[in-house]
Formats: sequence, C-alpha cells, structure tokens
Amino acid sequence: MVAENPSQDYCVQFVTERGISRQSEPGTITIAPSSDSWNDFGERILVEIAIQPRSEPPFSHERLTFRGFFGFVDKQAGKSDTLHLRDIVDQTPDTPVSADKVPDYFTMLPDMASYRRIVGYLGPEEARLALRAINDIVEADDRPVNRPWLRAARESQIFLNAFLRHSEPYFTWKNAAPILRGVEYEELDRISDGLHIKFRLAGRPNDHDLTFRFADGDAVLPQRFAIVIGKNGVGKSQTLAQIVDAALAGKPKLTDTRGDRPLFNRILGFYPSATITSVFPSDRRKHARVWYRRFSMVSGRSRQTTSDLIVQLARSIEGIGGTSRYEIFLKAITTIDGFRELVLRTKSGERGPVPVHGLNRGAEQETIRRYASINTRSEPVRMIDGKTYPLSSGELSFLRFAALAGLYIENGTLLLFDEPETHLHPNFISQFVALLDGLLAQTGSAAILATHSVYFVREAVEEQVTVLRSDEDRAISAETPTLKTFGADVGAISYFVFGEDQPSRLALEVENKIMAQTASWATVFETYKDRVSLDLLGEIRARVEGTDSEADGQ
Repeated sequence: MVAENPSQDYCVQFVTERGISRQSEPGTITIAPSSDSWNDFGERILVEIAIQPRSEPPFSHERLTFRGFFGFVDKQAGKSDTLHLRDIVDQTPDTPVSADKVPDYFTMLPDMASYRRIVGYLGPEEARLALRAINDIVEADDRPVNRPWLRAARESQIFLNAFLRHSEPYFTWKNAAPILRGVEYEELDRISDGLHIKFRLAGRPNDHDLTFRFADGDAVLPQRFAIVIGKNGVGKSQTLAQIVDAALAGKPKLTDTRGDRPLFNRILGFYPSATITSVFPSDRRKHARVWYRRFSMVSGRSRQTTSDLIVQLARSIEGIGGTSRYEIFLKAITTIDGFRELVLRTKSGERGPVPVHGLNRGAEQETIRRYASINTRSEPVRMIDGKTYPLSSGELSFLRFAALAGLYIENGTLLLFDEPETHLHPNFISQFVALLDGLLAQTGSAAILATHSVYFVREAVEEQVTVLRSDEDRAISAETPTLKTFGADVGAISYFVFGEDQPSRLALEVENKIMAQTASWATVFETYKDRVSLDLLGEIRARVEGTDSEADGQ
C-alpha cells in the first residue's frame, strides 16, 4: 500500500511476531500479526505494533509498543484479516516486508488509553504522523481530506463486525479523535444519555420494561445517575443483572432510548458485601462484548485492602481528560467530612501514618520510599491530634468505592450499584451521592442504583427515578414519580414509593391498648405526650373524641 504521507516521515514494515522485538531505525513502525488466538466472528484482527520515534529532538530512541486491530480494505484470497498478512510475512520470515508490498489495509487502536498513550508519548503532531502512516481509521476519519480507502474500510464487514464488536473499541471509534489534538482535549459526556432494558422474569405475567435517563438538560441539577426503587422482590437487583448480561452478550434487549446500540465504554458493578452472593454475573466470562468488572463495597479476606488500592492509584501514570487517576480520586473524596484526616498506616519501624492526599509529594526517590513504607495489609484510618481512629464501615465503604472507581473507571463508564445503602447511615448517603456525582462528572460516566432507600431518591430529580410495583396478579409496572423528588421530604417519598401512610403495626397495637383504657384525652395526652410522636397522638385524640361524641349522641 502506498503511504499517504509523501514526506515519508515514518517507514512502515511488516514482520513475523518474532521480528517485532528487533531494534529498528529511527522513524520506523513495525507491524506483526499477533499469535493470540483471540478472534471476532472468526476474524483474527490483533497485531503487535512497535514505533521507533524519529531521531530529531525532543524524541528519544525508546520504542513504543502496543496492540492494535488490522484489516484489509478488500478481501485477499478470501481473507480480510491477519491470516493473509501472516501468509505474506511468512514468505520472507527474516526480512521485513515494506508497506508498498502489502494490499490496502487499515488499523485502529483498541481503547481510549492507547490513543492517550501514543499522544502523551509522542505529542499530538508526531502521534498523528505515526497513526497516519499505519492508516489508523480514527486519525483518517478526523481529517477533511478525501481518502478513497476510508469509505470502503468503514463499510467493510471486518470493521463493522470485528473491530466494533465490543463496547470499548466501539466507544473509542466514536470518541478518540479529540485526543489527537492533545490529551487535555479529550471530550467527556459522550456516553448514551439513557438506556432501555426489557426482560421477563420467571413467574411474572409481563415484561419488566424500564428506561433510565442520565441527562435532563439542566447543568445545575444532578443528572448523571438514575435510581430504581421498590419493595422487596420486584426485580430491582435483577434489572442490574439483566443489563450486564445483555451487554456481555450483545443482546438487543438493551438499547439506548432511541432503540439503537448503547454507547458506553465499560461496566463496573458494585455489590454490598463480600459475604453476600453478588447478583451480578461473573466477570470471568469468555468472549464478553464489553469490558466488565464487579466489586464488593467492603474488603474480604482474600481481597485487596483499600490502602493497597490507594497506593496503586498514586503510582498510576494513567489519566482521563488530562487529569491523573489519583487526582480524580482525591477530588472525589473531598466530599467526605474531614478528608484531610484520612491516613495510611506504615510498616513497623517506619515513619508515622501518611496522609492519603500526600502520597505523591516530594522528589521521586522520597515518593518511592513513601510507597514502600505503607502497610498495604491495613485499612486506612483517621488521625486527629496525633492519634489514629478506625473508620466506620460506611467511611471505609466510601473510600473503597472511590479507590476502585479511580483505578478502573474510564471515559464513558456505566456504574451499577446494588443496594449501596447497606453500609451507609442515612446521613452518609448525601455525601456518597456527592462523591459519586463528582466521579461521574470528571469521567463523563453514568450510574444506575438499585435501592430500598428513599434517601437516595431525594438526591435525584424525578425523571431519573423509576419505581417498580407488583400488583395482585404479580404483574410489574415501572412508574416515574409525580412527586418532585429532588430535596423532597423522605416521608413524602416513602409514602409515594411504599404506600407508607399508615402507622406501623406495633404502633396500631399500642393505640388500641390506649383506647382500651377508656381514659380522657387530657389524661392520655399528659401520660404519653413525651413518649410518642405527635402524629400518633393526633390519631389517638381523633379516636378518643370520636368515641366521646358517639357516647353523647346515645
């Protein structure tokens, strides 16, 4: 294939996988078919790519290596994937094959992180030259120059069925181009603005039919997460499981709000406890169509501690939208009361506890020593006036979620939460939602929370709340509240969601016992005014005075 770049800034050559490790001249890009047996619908598209930067300053001679997708624009001997490329390079296994000896081809990097990496390493202009040399389809589609091969490549079966089969490369195809101007130009908020899921559970006469919306057009109100709430057994948690199952298998029951393929990068599922079986499907499924992981909100015996996760974050060189993952994490935890008091314990004989927000301070050698001093088997604690205090289960849950999300979230991630209130006092829920909303805003992501807690509902506008109900025939309905939920009274929300307009059964029993005493209202009030609620007293008064009126009438 003749290179588009007439100045020959980069020379492209093809080799066997064994040849990819050989050192090459500056300004050379080497491509080899991968030995990985992974394929999409029978198409083998993985290649290993090595870029030897040009020798002109400020570029070094260190090679940049990564994986990519490769396809031929037109089928060659009935093949359009790397099987034909392997046939070509195997003919001269010890000699590289120049690009002009290879039929028209195109490439693409598999994820957003790969485009960030090449731009961060080479700089925007040099990265474009390198990507242009290998006919990267994202780079080509971002330029207004007519390229005869581009349209054919975009419409080819190998591109549509293999390159874009999985959610992460599909999201990358739609959103990676701005990164080529510089990592700080990465655009967020490109995830689908809503999802629709339809499924049938055993024993139900009708389908669960739910639509979740993540944007209401108001930049002030929280709009990045949706809530599903209802009584036990109506299918809240199963809704999350069905979303993951559909995404993993690419089933059509999951769409965006227009009925099209949903646009998200990856899925993270969070369940309440390591001792409770997760409703989420296994994250070890082979041939999954979406990058997916599930996590417990608390540490288990065999799981990484939160301290270990935080150290990993501090050492990470990755970022999103020009912000490092550690910085994203630190900004998120500012919603925790007294966040500057949070510290990590150190090993015996080392210095005192290290503040969570101070892990990366100082020179490189000092920072590395600080990492090594952390006791990663111990959970974070709070330090006040030189003394350390254990964190509550809710605070640990907060911090663990923020660390996990900081490590694994990507631009355009869908986060799913099953009963996140399990370890949270109602007063903490508002802080948790603020932390979550901050993470979603920093990464252009969205979330769905399945909950029993009306305290979560009051943190969302009603358009983003779905109430599941089951009637006498076990038919399921999904309703949007007529109540203005954001900032509403939790009692009013509870009444709408659960129909809790009656006193508890025990309260009703107490009321009946008081009525059986045949005392006057004045006596009842004097006896119980400081012991029961005004609401219950009001109901007792109405019954007492109603009884008196009936007696007078007789």
